[in-house]
Amino acid sequence: DATVQVALATLLFFMEWDWASAERAVLRALEINADHVDAYLLYGNLLETRAHLDDGLAMKVRALEHAPTSPHVMTDIAVSFWRRRDYMNTIAWSERALAHDSVHVRARMYLAFALWKLGRYDAVTNELLRQADAFGIARETLTHAAGASSQTAESVRWPSPLARVVMARLPIAAGGPSAANAAIASGEQGQIDTAFRQLDMVIAQRQACAVSLNVDPQWDS
Repeated sequence: DATVQVALATLLFFMEWDWASAERAVLRALEINADHVDAYLLYGNLLETRAHLDDGLAMKVRALEHAPTSPHVMTDIAVSFWRRRDYMNTIAWSERALAHDSVHVRARMYLAFALWKLGRYDAVTNELLRQADAFGIARETLTHAAGASSQTAESVRWPSPLARVVMARLPIAAGGPSAANAAIASGEQGQIDTAFRQLDMVIAQRQACAVSLNVDPQWDS
């Protein structure tokens, strides 16, 4: 069964970090079902984390051919452009996904990532607020806690008081507190020893983001 092979490949890729076996399983899935969208997406991400960016994007485009309105597929394509440091296309594909699903957590996260890399910090904060809305976190509570509004002069700094408050309250999957985000923040601040201690925690916990350390821009610092 193709879905079983995709599940096996996912485990081998994200938990066992066995790239070769994961590739064999996902190729077996596509032999069984050449229309399997998740198999194309998984294979695309597997190729990209091994720095085969063109081949990875090609796999995701094939997934899009089979699921042209899927926000999940569109977000994965946004990730491909994120890894290419093509932030304008990251934004375009994230927004395309959000047009189909306005509360798609991962699409909004990559939209915020791209805006952050472009230095559009007020826009990042606004996207974080929309993420909070999706989880039922009241804006009034956030702005009161921050003692600031996303429209004040503080929004030109990163992170602004409001952005810090929002990120502290979001779930991990939506960009909230985690060892990975702490490592990224420490790296951005030039606190490299601290960043590596936090990164050691990410690796010890086998967090999924660790598989793309060599290609994802958030780790550049």
